[in-house]
Amino acid sequence: METIVVNPNHLSTCNQTLQKARCLVFDEEDKIYLCVMNDNYMLPGGTHEPGEDPFDTVQRELYEEMGLSSVEATPLVEVHYYHKKFPQYGNPSHLEKRLNIVYYFIAHISSQQVVGPSHLTKMEQDNHMVLEKYSIEQILSKIKDRSNNPYSHPLNVELKTILNYYLKHLKQ
Repeated sequence: METIVVNPNHLSTCNQTLQKARCLVFDEEDKIYLCVMNDNYMLPGGTHEPGEDPFDTVQRELYEEMGLSSVEATPLVEVHYYHKKFPQYGNPSHLEKRLNIVYYFIAHISSQQVVGPSHLTKMEQDNHMVLEKYSIEQILSKIKDRSNNPYSHPLNVELKTILNYYLKHLKQ
């Protein structure tokens, strides 16, 4: 799997490293499913739990957030995001110097397979996470200027990076 490094602040060390897995899930109309929470847009996925590999994580998260089971998800790319400041939900302080290692997968499904969020975390429930789908162009337009929300910047950097990677390397 190819590795991309996104480090605009040239950080050489980090105080926290978090491993995640996310999936570009396309339906038959070439729309991408997004998890929307507090007006933030994210691909389905989340943090590794102990004993999981990236594939296990993405399968679990697709079940929890979309109601999908046994999805044919193909590894796409690994991205290392170095964030100078990373906001925390429900906490006014920021995590300084955080490295998010995100393993991306890609899957194509029928929209009829999607049951919807079924096993959300308490944080996802409290923040009213919903599932929506958009074209790539709609997503890029939605996240273009999100500076009014401090949680949005790192999430938008991550989303924009993977969408641009897809457009450059895979879109036919």
